[in-house]
Amino acid sequence: MRRALKVRSWERAQQIVRDIEERGELGDRISIVKACEDFTADAKARGLRSTSVYKYELLFRQLKAFTEKEGIQFLSECDVEILRRFRESWINKN
Repeated sequence: MRRALKVRSWERAQQIVRDIEERGELGDRISIVKACEDFTADAKARGLRSTSVYKYELLFRQLKAFTEKEGIQFLSECDVEILRRFRESWINKN
């Protein structure tokens, strides 16, 4: 994605890019963090039981740790093989 940032400082431009990436605003590229937050917010809005929401939050904490370790930032980077490796990494498989 190309976009004028209208700044002269390279450091400031890099910070703006990092902020955009963290918010998942790269067109159709949604960050893992944003997707997890949106899913959890939707689960709460639907009135799911607190135990269900807790399980989703636990799963997403593990997913975020895994994707950070693997260097994956965006949902579009996840394929079946990566998700299988994530599932294999679970410490609480029940």
